[in-house]
This record gives sequence, structure tokens and C-alpha cells, in this order.
Amino acid sequence: MTVSSSGPSATPGDSLFEHVLVGIDETPESLVAAAQAKKLCAPNGRLELLAVAETYLAAHAGTAARSAE
Repeated sequence: MTVSSSGPSATPGDSLFEHVLVGIDETPESLVAAAQAKKLCAPNGRLELLAVAETYLAAHAGTAARSAE
């Protein structure tokens, strides 16, 4: 695959990105996305995971709200 018209050619196993950002949540698909993002990241690159937690639901946990949050 060609990165750009003047850029180098890369094989599918090559790392292409210096900085990769991926959004994750509690789903199994998010773990797959994070693993795929790691493969896209250059060896000395930066991988950032943006996690989403719906803490407003902790208010409905009653006495367990503190641990639910």
C-alpha cells in the first residue's frame, strides 16, 4: 500500500503512525480496536486510549455507588 504519492511504500505489517488515538469503552470490540491500534503504532510512537465511563449511572447504585463510580 502506498502512503502518499511521494511517500514510501509499506507492507501491511509495517508500522505507519507515530501517534495513534483510539476511543474505548467496556465492550469486547474496544479491546480489538486497541490491539489493532497498537499494531498501527510505530515502535517508538505514542498510543493513547481514550476511555469513556458513564459515572452518572453510579447514582442509581444506592449504597454501592462509591464502588460503582
